[in-house]
Amino acid sequence: CSLARAECVQALKAHLFPLATLVTPNTIEASALLEGFPVNSLPCMEEAARRLHALGPTAVLVKGGHLATEGEPWAVDVLYDGDRIVHVRRPKVQTENTHGTGCTLASAIAASLARGCGIEEAVNEGKDFITELLARSKEISLGSGPQRPMQHALMTVDCDFDPKIQPSKVRNLKPEDLRCYVVTDPGCNERSGRSMLEAVSLAIEGGATIVQLREKNIGGGDFVKIAKLVKAITASKGIPLLINDRVDVALAADADGVHIGQSDISTADVRALIGPNKILGVSAGNTEEAIRAQMDGADYLGSGAAYPTGTKADASTIGLEGIRRVCESVHIPVVSIGGVDASNAAETIAVGCAGAAVVSCVFAAKDPIQATRELLKNVDDALAARG
Repeated sequence: CSLARAECVQALKAHLFPLATLVTPNTIEASALLEGFPVNSLPCMEEAARRLHALGPTAVLVKGGHLATEGEPWAVDVLYDGDRIVHVRRPKVQTENTHGTGCTLASAIAASLARGCGIEEAVNEGKDFITELLARSKEISLGSGPQRPMQHALMTVDCDFDPKIQPSKVRNLKPEDLRCYVVTDPGCNERSGRSMLEAVSLAIEGGATIVQLREKNIGGGDFVKIAKLVKAITASKGIPLLINDRVDVALAADADGVHIGQSDISTADVRALIGPNKILGVSAGNTEEAIRAQMDGADYLGSGAAYPTGTKADASTIGLEGIRRVCESVHIPVVSIGGVDASNAAETIAVGCAGAAVVSCVFAAKDPIQATRELLKNVDDALAARG
């Protein structure tokens, strides 16, 4: 619309915008639609999205690729649905083959909407597609001039994208599974006089929605034996079981998935090892780690530490604002970790988390059943209040 006559722009706004599910202007087009309003920064993109939404579409995506300077690692778009602003971040692909990316992105989003996806999910699927396509074809020379046409991967480049970049729909994880996320601790069990099986059973009885089995000081064979016994308990209750760090143990015990940290095997390699159907969780302490994990196949993130914690001595505290930024940077669910208990879990839900991951809050409690019930109630109340 930056090339259209004024009367054409007015017709678009008056007649087409009220019918649109989503409009996707770049910053130059957004400025033209708003009669010269400068769209030259992230706050201006947010304001432009609000103003364009007032014209009638269900949602607005202001694309920020034109603002990313050379060397800038991220391209940030702004999505607004009349309720909240979402920053859609993806790695910036340095290439001149960009002509046609806007139309291709809009087509990809439309295809996801036609499949029944919600707007935010469709936008994220489209962004994943376009980012991978640009990355795969960035070196291909097509035509000449300052802006060469985008390579649509037909005939000259393999477009059988890896399963790792596909959405996690095929896997056995629902956001509600993450509400009350308990992480086992052998030390808590020893001090409380409980076996691992007793501790897990009590947590599940109290309402735990997912269990992560964490064992740092035993051999792989013993870990597998314990994991199989715990899996028998969780499976009988329909509760997913994840293994902390050990991909080999997760596979040997046929656990539902694995959770890894930043210093473990890379997310992409773990996804390749466990396949497309098992759950993969990744710890992320900032937006860069979060976005990369999402791109490489994570189903959910654990973000923190939310508060100072004694469970992991090497965990740095990022606080509620750090967790908020992580939640806003990705479309996969996030659980808060680090120093979280029944008294503060609701605060982490308020900034965007789907659930709270706890250790001593449950497993060091005198009554793990009651402790888990209290945590789950507070999380569910906070989710309901957030809407």
